[in-house]
Amino acid sequence: MSIPRIGGTMISELLQFPLVIIVDDEEIILHLVAGQVAEHNCNVLRFTSSKTSLIFLQQYPGLSLLVTDVEMKEMTGPQLVEALTPNLWVGGKKTVIYMTGNSQQADDMRNQGLTVLDKPIETTALFILLRTCLAAL
Repeated sequence: MSIPRIGGTMISELLQFPLVIIVDDEEIILHLVAGQVAEHNCNVLRFTSSKTSLIFLQQYPGLSLLVTDVEMKEMTGPQLVEALTPNLWVGGKKTVIYMTGNSQQADDMRNQGLTVLDKPIETTALFILLRTCLAAL
């Protein structure tokens, strides 16, 4: 089964700037992160539901960067990343920033080589992580 595309193209090909999706069940976090992402000349979509973000990307692939909370009710951030198959990402490369307020969980994830942003979010740390991840695209 092929993934529906807009006129046969990935959504990222229609956009001038990279597509960044932010998923968190806290509106204030979505607002804060989206503001920082927009400063990096990116297209930003926000979702409070991991399942809704997955459905959107299955219909409109072309994700450049995912910024996701680790702990959410419907589906955790790692489960969401696992469900996002390579064909949904620009170039098939998964680029993810995980967010968590659990310091032990953050340390464990960093030890696995994952990119993690601690909550409460420090804007300078967010800016640096975004710049680093977007520069690698």
